[in-house]
Amino acid sequence: MFNTILEAPWLRKQRFEHGLTTLLTDAASDDELEAVQHVLKNLSYHTSADLVAAADEAAAQILSGWCLEPRDTLVVGVAERSKTCGSGAYLRAIELALPREWGAHNAFWTPFDSAFRQSHGREHLVIVDDFIGTGEKITNKVAALKANPKTRSYNIYVCCFAAMSKGAAKVDGLVNGDLLVHHYFDRCISDKTVDPKKASLAAGMGSLEGKIFNHPGKYSFGYMQSEAAFYLEGFNIPNNNFPILWVDEYADKKPRAPLFARR
Repeated sequence: MFNTILEAPWLRKQRFEHGLTTLLTDAASDDELEAVQHVLKNLSYHTSADLVAAADEAAAQILSGWCLEPRDTLVVGVAERSKTCGSGAYLRAIELALPREWGAHNAFWTPFDSAFRQSHGREHLVIVDDFIGTGEKITNKVAALKANPKTRSYNIYVCCFAAMSKGAAKVDGLVNGDLLVHHYFDRCISDKTVDPKKASLAAGMGSLEGKIFNHPGKYSFGYMQSEAAFYLEGFNIPNNNFPILWVDEYADKKPRAPLFARR
């Protein structure tokens, strides 16, 4: 574990001290400890600087790749009214990276339900998200837009900071390839290891989950078994990540100090 900490400087931050202690305390067997080490070693930790760099790439794609104009384009984040979401920060960073005229044309909208009301005379819609897990959220939103007579004519594009490869492939097919993802991730155990290592890591992770879930259900190994190991600093950790990283209570309802907070 000491080598893992050396290889992942973010783990040395004081804010993660209690969460790391929790993980080490929870890991009572060799398989459990190895599962914790594997996830932490492969976890992709990103900062606001990474988000800004991605926004610069997204702005370039909007302008030169897709050749969109502010007068006939809306750029919309997927954030809901009641929840904080990294997509809002990513949208704002893209807004700052695009020429001022985009703001003058009221091209930026949030929350997402603004895009459902009507097309506002715009031809193109760019959907902005911070993370695609299963692809379910984007798929549902695009389907709803296509089902609405007022918005079905949109040409839809998607910019996403990070994505699981399988979920991104689903979205890519839906928007005919008009998808920009800056960071792709495969499943942390299933895709990055082979038997017998895969079996022992899965067994260790399953054992750990037994301590925080009476019935793991859809969140076992991350939502719909996404096996994500990704975090954008300062924002909610996606539930596609392994629950050992974010669940804040044990199966017996006693409080648990997770590595990352999820609200």
